[in-house]
Amino acid sequence: MKGMVISVLIAAAAVISLTGCSDDSDVPNEPTTAVRDNIRAMEEENLEEVMATIHKESPSYSTTETLAQQLFDVYDLKYELNDVVLLEKNEEEAKVRCVQITTKRGGPAFRDNKILMTHVLKKEGNRWKLWSSQAGTPEFLN
Repeated sequence: MKGMVISVLIAAAAVISLTGCSDDSDVPNEPTTAVRDNIRAMEEENLEEVMATIHKESPSYSTTETLAQQLFDVYDLKYELNDVVLLEKNEEEAKVRCVQITTKRGGPAFRDNKILMTHVLKKEGNRWKLWSSQAGTPEFLN
């Protein structure tokens, strides 16, 4: 049961990772910036800013909001991004790959992990926002 809870939380963190601090201004952002903004907002546990990085039409929008709030309520997690790479980009869609490291600062049992993430971003207005994310197999660090 404990292993299942940890797996669910890792999956939740991966889903949430599809979430930065962006607004709908006329200043265009880059897909990699949106991914970095998302992680910064997660680190700050700022739900409003996390959701500002998610495309409002994403099938994961409401689930991401619920899971992020649950994570913030239970854990204090540290997020780090490495090897952020823009894989492809056209006018409407982009793919970004990165390595996400998540470690626990506080809260109940949690397995620190490193995971390869591939994010699909779409434009909402003039801004790149996370649409979906695919998580590889986590490498547990503890």
